[in-house]
Amino acid sequence: MSKRFDIFCNKFTTILGGTPFVDPNISCTSVATRPFPLKIQGVDSSKVNNALVVGLDFQSLDKKGKALCLGEISLLESELTPFVRFLSNYKSIKIGSAVQLYLKSNPKVFTLTIEAVENPVIFAKIVRKSFIRANINFFPTRIRRGERRCKRLASVFGNMFVPFCFNNFCTIRLHRSRKSKILGRLNVAFNDLLFSFTPISKTESLCLARLDLFEDEINKVVKRIQKRGFILGNASSFFSFSSPPSSIVTYQAITNPFVFARKSSEIVKGIN
Repeated sequence: MSKRFDIFCNKFTTILGGTPFVDPNISCTSVATRPFPLKIQGVDSSKVNNALVVGLDFQSLDKKGKALCLGEISLLESELTPFVRFLSNYKSIKIGSAVQLYLKSNPKVFTLTIEAVENPVIFAKIVRKSFIRANINFFPTRIRRGERRCKRLASVFGNMFVPFCFNNFCTIRLHRSRKSKILGRLNVAFNDLLFSFTPISKTESLCLARLDLFEDEINKVVKRIQKRGFILGNASSFFSFSSPPSSIVTYQAITNPFVFARKSSEIVKGIN
Protein backbone atom coordinates (compact mmCIF):
# COMPACT_ATOMS: atom_id res chain seq x y z
CA MET A 1 0.00 0.00 0.00
CA SER A 2 1.40 3.45 -0.91
CA LYS A 3 2.07 5.78 1.98
CA ARG A 4 -0.35 8.38 0.56
CA PHE A 5 -3.21 5.88 0.21
CA ASP A 6 -2.41 4.47 3.66
CA ILE A 7 -2.63 7.91 5.29
CA PHE A 8 -5.98 8.65 3.65
CA CYS A 9 -7.33 5.20 4.54
CA ASN A 10 -6.33 5.52 8.21
CA LYS A 11 -7.98 8.94 8.47
CA PHE A 12 -11.08 7.75 6.60
CA THR A 13 -11.75 4.71 8.78
CA THR A 14 -10.88 6.54 12.00
CA ILE A 15 -13.37 9.33 11.28
CA LEU A 16 -16.14 6.90 10.34
CA GLY A 17 -15.47 4.46 13.17
CA GLY A 18 -15.95 1.22 11.25
CA THR A 19 -13.68 -1.76 10.70
CA PRO A 20 -11.12 -1.25 7.90
CA PHE A 21 -11.52 -3.63 4.94
CA VAL A 22 -8.74 -2.72 2.54
CA ASP A 23 -7.64 -3.70 -0.95
CA PRO A 24 -4.22 -1.96 -1.05
CA ASN A 25 -4.07 1.09 -3.36
CA ILE A 26 -7.45 0.14 -4.89
CA SER A 27 -10.15 0.62 -2.26
CA CYS A 28 -10.52 1.40 1.43
CA THR A 29 -13.80 0.49 3.12
CA SER A 30 -15.14 1.22 6.59
CA VAL A 31 -17.54 -1.58 7.55
CA ALA A 32 -20.04 -1.34 10.41
CA THR A 33 -23.37 -2.83 11.50
CA ARG A 34 -26.51 -1.07 12.70
CA PRO A 35 -27.44 -1.98 16.31
CA PHE A 36 -31.21 -2.43 16.28
CA PRO A 37 -33.37 -5.58 16.58
CA LEU A 38 -34.29 -7.13 13.24
CA LYS A 39 -36.10 -10.28 12.21
CA ILE A 40 -36.20 -11.61 8.66
CA GLN A 41 -38.74 -14.38 8.06
CA GLY A 42 -39.05 -14.55 11.84
CA VAL A 43 -35.32 -15.20 12.36
CA ASP A 44 -33.21 -12.93 14.55
CA SER A 45 -30.96 -11.06 12.10
CA SER A 46 -29.79 -8.28 14.42
CA LYS A 47 -26.09 -8.86 13.76
CA VAL A 48 -26.27 -9.95 10.13
CA ASN A 49 -24.05 -7.45 8.33
CA ASN A 50 -25.58 -8.36 4.97
CA ALA A 51 -28.92 -6.99 6.26
CA LEU A 52 -27.74 -4.12 8.50
CA VAL A 53 -24.64 -2.87 6.75
CA VAL A 54 -22.94 0.51 6.93
CA GLY A 55 -20.31 0.35 4.20
CA LEU A 56 -18.40 3.47 3.16
CA ASP A 57 -15.61 3.31 0.64
CA PHE A 58 -13.15 5.33 -1.37
CA GLN A 59 -11.10 4.12 -4.32
CA SER A 60 -7.95 5.14 -6.20
CA LEU A 61 -6.83 8.69 -5.51
CA ASP A 62 -6.18 11.15 -8.33
CA LYS A 63 -3.44 13.79 -8.32
CA LYS A 64 -5.72 16.28 -6.58
CA GLY A 65 -6.44 13.87 -3.72
CA LYS A 66 -9.98 13.13 -4.87
CA ALA A 67 -11.54 9.69 -5.32
CA LEU A 68 -14.77 7.94 -6.08
CA CYS A 69 -16.49 7.71 -2.68
CA LEU A 70 -19.45 5.37 -2.23
CA GLY A 71 -21.66 4.34 0.64
CA GLU A 72 -24.50 2.03 1.51
CA ILE A 73 -26.28 2.64 4.80
CA SER A 74 -29.05 0.59 6.41
CA LEU A 75 -31.77 2.82 7.84
CA LEU A 76 -35.11 2.46 9.52
CA GLU A 77 -37.99 4.13 7.71
CA SER A 78 -38.14 6.84 10.41
CA GLU A 79 -34.41 7.59 9.95
CA LEU A 80 -34.39 7.84 6.18
CA THR A 81 -35.84 11.32 5.62
CA PRO A 82 -33.85 13.12 8.36
CA PHE A 83 -30.56 11.58 7.24
CA VAL A 84 -31.16 12.39 3.57
CA ARG A 85 -32.14 15.94 4.54
CA PHE A 86 -28.83 16.48 6.37
CA LEU A 87 -26.78 14.96 3.52
CA SER A 88 -28.61 17.11 0.97
CA ASN A 89 -26.94 20.18 2.44
CA TYR A 90 -23.70 19.07 0.78
CA LYS A 91 -23.65 19.51 -3.00
CA SER A 92 -20.76 17.10 -3.59
CA ILE A 93 -22.75 14.10 -2.33
CA LYS A 94 -25.42 12.59 -4.56
CA ILE A 95 -28.20 10.36 -3.29
CA GLY A 96 -28.37 7.13 -5.29
CA SER A 97 -31.37 5.11 -4.15
CA ALA A 98 -33.18 3.79 -1.08
CA VAL A 99 -34.38 0.22 -1.43
CA GLN A 100 -35.66 -2.54 0.83
CA LEU A 101 -33.30 -5.42 0.14
CA TYR A 102 -35.07 -8.27 1.92
CA LEU A 103 -38.75 -9.11 2.32
CA LYS A 104 -40.57 -10.26 5.46
CA SER A 105 -38.35 -8.07 7.63
CA ASN A 106 -39.53 -6.57 10.91
CA PRO A 107 -39.01 -3.66 11.10
CA LYS A 108 -38.61 -2.57 7.49
CA VAL A 109 -35.01 -1.66 6.69
CA PHE A 110 -33.98 0.47 3.73
CA THR A 111 -30.50 0.61 2.23
CA LEU A 112 -29.52 4.10 1.10
CA THR A 113 -26.71 4.58 -1.40
CA ILE A 114 -24.62 7.71 -1.71
CA GLU A 115 -22.05 8.72 -4.32
CA ALA A 116 -19.41 11.44 -4.66
CA VAL A 117 -16.13 12.37 -6.27
CA GLU A 118 -14.47 14.05 -3.33
CA ASN A 119 -11.49 14.14 -1.01
CA PRO A 120 -12.12 10.97 1.07
CA VAL A 121 -11.42 12.75 4.36
CA ILE A 122 -13.94 15.47 3.54
CA PHE A 123 -16.47 12.82 2.47
CA ALA A 124 -15.94 10.92 5.74
CA LYS A 125 -16.38 14.07 7.83
CA ILE A 126 -19.61 15.01 6.02
CA VAL A 127 -21.09 11.53 6.47
CA ARG A 128 -19.98 11.29 10.09
CA LYS A 129 -21.47 14.71 10.86
CA SER A 130 -24.75 13.65 9.22
CA PHE A 131 -24.75 10.43 11.28
CA ILE A 132 -24.44 12.45 14.47
CA ARG A 133 -27.10 15.00 13.51
CA ALA A 134 -29.57 12.27 12.53
CA ASN A 135 -28.67 10.16 15.59
CA ILE A 136 -27.55 7.19 13.46
CA ASN A 137 -25.61 4.68 15.57
CA PHE A 138 -23.58 1.62 14.57
CA PHE A 139 -20.82 -0.65 15.83
CA PRO A 140 -17.65 -1.86 14.02
CA THR A 141 -18.19 -5.16 12.25
CA ARG A 142 -16.07 -8.06 13.46
CA ILE A 143 -14.40 -9.56 10.38
CA ARG A 144 -12.30 -12.70 10.17
CA ARG A 145 -11.63 -15.50 7.72
CA GLY A 146 -14.29 -18.16 7.44
CA GLU A 147 -14.11 -21.23 9.66
CA ARG A 148 -14.31 -24.84 8.42
CA ARG A 149 -18.06 -25.03 7.74
CA CYS A 150 -18.01 -21.65 5.98
CA LYS A 151 -15.10 -22.82 3.81
CA ARG A 152 -17.10 -25.92 2.89
CA LEU A 153 -20.01 -23.74 1.83
CA ALA A 154 -17.68 -21.54 -0.25
CA SER A 155 -16.29 -24.61 -2.00
CA VAL A 156 -19.81 -25.40 -3.28
CA PHE A 157 -19.78 -22.10 -5.16
CA GLY A 158 -16.28 -22.51 -6.59
CA ASN A 159 -12.64 -21.54 -6.12
CA MET A 160 -13.16 -17.80 -6.68
CA PHE A 161 -15.60 -17.41 -3.77
CA VAL A 162 -14.01 -16.29 -0.49
CA PRO A 163 -15.43 -17.20 2.95
CA PHE A 164 -15.52 -14.61 5.75
CA CYS A 165 -17.16 -14.42 9.15
CA PHE A 166 -18.92 -11.08 9.70
CA ASN A 167 -20.03 -10.78 13.34
CA ASN A 168 -19.50 -14.57 13.56
CA PHE A 169 -21.92 -15.31 10.70
CA CYS A 170 -20.67 -16.98 7.53
CA THR A 171 -20.60 -14.66 4.52
CA ILE A 172 -19.32 -15.77 1.11
CA ARG A 173 -18.12 -13.24 -1.42
CA LEU A 174 -17.17 -13.14 -5.06
CA HIS A 175 -15.50 -9.91 -6.12
CA ARG A 176 -16.62 -9.47 -9.72
CA SER A 177 -14.12 -8.89 -12.52
CA ARG A 178 -16.68 -7.00 -14.64
CA LYS A 179 -16.57 -3.31 -13.72
CA SER A 180 -18.67 -0.19 -14.12
CA LYS A 181 -18.06 3.51 -13.84
CA ILE A 182 -19.87 5.70 -11.32
CA LEU A 183 -19.77 9.47 -11.80
CA GLY A 184 -17.21 8.81 -14.54
CA ARG A 185 -14.81 6.96 -12.21
CA LEU A 186 -14.00 3.25 -12.30
CA ASN A 187 -15.85 1.37 -9.54
CA VAL A 188 -13.87 -1.59 -8.21
CA ALA A 189 -15.48 -2.01 -4.78
CA PHE A 190 -19.27 -2.29 -4.87
CA ASN A 191 -19.55 -5.07 -7.43
CA ASP A 192 -19.88 -8.27 -5.41
CA LEU A 193 -21.95 -11.40 -5.13
CA LEU A 194 -22.65 -11.87 -1.40
CA PHE A 195 -24.27 -14.77 0.44
CA SER A 196 -24.85 -14.94 4.20
CA PHE A 197 -26.01 -17.77 6.43
CA THR A 198 -27.66 -17.44 9.86
CA PRO A 199 -28.02 -20.85 11.56
CA ILE A 200 -31.46 -21.77 12.92
CA SER A 201 -30.85 -25.46 13.60
CA LYS A 202 -28.29 -28.12 12.67
CA THR A 203 -29.81 -28.43 9.22
CA GLU A 204 -31.42 -25.06 8.42
CA SER A 205 -30.27 -21.46 8.10
CA LEU A 206 -31.71 -18.14 7.04
CA CYS A 207 -29.92 -17.72 3.72
CA LEU A 208 -29.62 -14.27 2.14
CA ALA A 209 -28.16 -13.40 -1.25
CA ARG A 210 -27.39 -10.01 -2.77
CA LEU A 211 -26.01 -9.69 -6.27
CA ASP A 212 -24.59 -6.64 -8.03
CA LEU A 213 -25.68 -7.15 -11.62
CA PHE A 214 -25.71 -5.34 -14.95
CA GLU A 215 -28.84 -4.77 -17.02
CA ASP A 216 -28.10 -7.58 -19.49
CA GLU A 217 -27.81 -10.10 -16.61
CA ILE A 218 -30.92 -9.30 -14.56
CA ASN A 219 -33.70 -11.10 -16.43
CA LYS A 220 -31.68 -14.29 -16.77
CA VAL A 221 -30.79 -14.35 -13.06
CA VAL A 222 -34.31 -13.48 -11.86
CA LYS A 223 -35.74 -16.37 -13.90
CA ARG A 224 -33.20 -18.72 -12.34
CA ILE A 225 -34.12 -17.52 -8.83
CA GLN A 226 -37.84 -18.02 -9.46
CA LYS A 227 -37.28 -21.46 -11.00
CA ARG A 228 -35.56 -22.61 -7.79
CA GLY A 229 -38.37 -21.39 -5.56
CA PHE A 230 -36.51 -18.75 -3.58
CA ILE A 231 -38.15 -15.51 -2.37
CA LEU A 232 -37.15 -12.68 -4.71
CA GLY A 233 -36.53 -9.63 -2.55
CA ASN A 234 -35.48 -6.74 -4.77
CA ALA A 235 -34.37 -6.07 -8.33
CA SER A 236 -33.77 -2.37 -8.83
CA SER A 237 -31.21 0.33 -9.51
CA PHE A 238 -28.73 0.77 -6.65
CA PHE A 239 -26.09 3.35 -7.58
CA SER A 240 -27.97 5.77 -9.81
CA PHE A 241 -24.97 7.27 -11.61
CA SER A 242 -23.53 3.95 -12.82
CA SER A 243 -22.47 3.32 -16.41
CA PRO A 244 -23.37 0.84 -17.72
CA PRO A 245 -26.45 0.81 -15.47
CA SER A 246 -26.29 -1.72 -12.66
CA SER A 247 -28.81 -3.04 -10.16
CA ILE A 248 -29.01 -4.95 -6.90
CA VAL A 249 -30.88 -8.25 -6.92
CA THR A 250 -31.64 -10.06 -3.66
CA TYR A 251 -33.27 -13.33 -2.72
CA GLN A 252 -33.72 -15.36 0.43
CA ALA A 253 -34.85 -18.67 1.93
CA ILE A 254 -34.95 -20.72 5.10
CA THR A 255 -33.38 -23.98 4.00
CA ASN A 256 -30.35 -26.22 4.27
CA PRO A 257 -27.36 -23.90 3.61
CA PHE A 258 -25.62 -26.42 1.36
CA VAL A 259 -28.76 -26.79 -0.77
CA PHE A 260 -28.98 -22.98 -0.97
CA ALA A 261 -25.29 -22.79 -1.93
CA ARG A 262 -25.67 -25.44 -4.63
CA LYS A 263 -28.75 -23.79 -6.15
CA SER A 264 -27.14 -20.35 -5.87
CA SER A 265 -24.06 -21.57 -7.72
CA GLU A 266 -26.44 -22.49 -10.56
CA ILE A 267 -28.13 -19.07 -10.36
CA VAL A 268 -24.88 -17.13 -10.72
CA LYS A 269 -23.26 -19.45 -13.27
CA GLY A 270 -21.54 -17.36 -15.92
CA ILE A 271 -21.60 -14.20 -13.74
CA ASN A 272 -18.04 -13.07 -13.02
